[in-house]
Amino acid sequence: MSEPKKIVYLLGEVWDYAAILRVFNSYGNTTFISFQNPKTREEQDDRIPSYNIVSLEEKSVGVLLKLLRVFFVRPIRVAHMVKKLKPDVVMSFHDDANMTLCLVRLYSLFLFRYRPTFGVWVRNNPLLEHRHGLRAKVIFFAYTFLFGSMDYIITQTKENSATVKALLKRGAPRFFEFENPIDTEINNKLSCESIQEELEKKIQGKLCLVTLGRLTLQKGQWHLFRILKWIRENGINYHLIVVNDGDMLQTYQVFLREMGMEDVVTFVGFQKNPYKFFIKADIVLSTSLWEGFSNTLIEGLSLGKPIITSDCPFGMKEIVDPNRDQGESVTYPHFAPYGILCPPLEREVVLIDPGKAPLSESEMVYALALKRLILEKDLRDGYKARSKERVKLLDMESSKLRYKNLVDAL
Repeated sequence: MSEPKKIVYLLGEVWDYAAILRVFNSYGNTTFISFQNPKTREEQDDRIPSYNIVSLEEKSVGVLLKLLRVFFVRPIRVAHMVKKLKPDVVMSFHDDANMTLCLVRLYSLFLFRYRPTFGVWVRNNPLLEHRHGLRAKVIFFAYTFLFGSMDYIITQTKENSATVKALLKRGAPRFFEFENPIDTEINNKLSCESIQEELEKKIQGKLCLVTLGRLTLQKGQWHLFRILKWIRENGINYHLIVVNDGDMLQTYQVFLREMGMEDVVTFVGFQKNPYKFFIKADIVLSTSLWEGFSNTLIEGLSLGKPIITSDCPFGMKEIVDPNRDQGESVTYPHFAPYGILCPPLEREVVLIDPGKAPLSESEMVYALALKRLILEKDLRDGYKARSKERVKLLDMESSKLRYKNLVDAL
């Protein structure tokens, strides 16, 4: 049996990738380079693997120093580390790490006498978030020119692969797809933790809805709040738990007060263990405007929860309907095998009570589909029964084998 390849991973700022780090680490002979000291949920796991992590221990700096660091200091430091480690494969995981690795690849032409294989993991398309300004131009340059210099590109969905291929202006790297793994054993264990007693009382005897995502433009929660106001006006009693925090928290709190909904929505902030909230859910919801491969939906499915989502790029179709031809159009709402798919939602932020500004066409389709899911217990039970079928394809053992096959093919 041949020796496993020596791998160096450039992780950037790692904040929430516990399961996939375990998969990466399972291959063996792997070193992780992180810009800062990595932050994961690993402290929740009493089987914490021993990662070989090298941190650049970067500190916050001003704009000019940050530009100098991003384009010169950081990639040169990483290039020297790679030169010393002499890996067979160098990969990056996270958008900021991808940019750095492109520059490392460039500098390696002058610093290395050997040729490792270089590749980037593209989790989503940052151009959907950064449409204007210098950062958007830099990202566009990276996607159209620098990524073409890589030996391979790994995405999480077929839809994302097609998008990146269309952006490339030069080069012909090989493409691979690798869906996020899910550790169902650990998720089930963490879901047994109790939630706050006050919150337990709020959801008692009510339909419990859960959404997880940073409170930012990308996650589109204003759509959800407007939809749920319509649901409430249709006589349905519920309580929504919002997991995570973000820049729009205060804006949303004011909006909910204006709509008289502050009593049916609880923000619990960032949680190292979101599974104790997921387990309480009758339905898990997403209103994202764009995603990579939605952990929120997969985590909900792993605990047997019905899910409903907007059909945003990338990969929501591939989660709820993995066997469908991704180029095939759907009629909304699409009651797929593993969840309900609703139309893409508008990017424009509308913080107006639906009584004054009626739901948009896409919001109304979502609202009607959600109402049906709430009222039809047989529909919910069917999704609960099928949810774990989808997750079996992403469990840790299957993912480790998929990852080994991927690395061996590089």
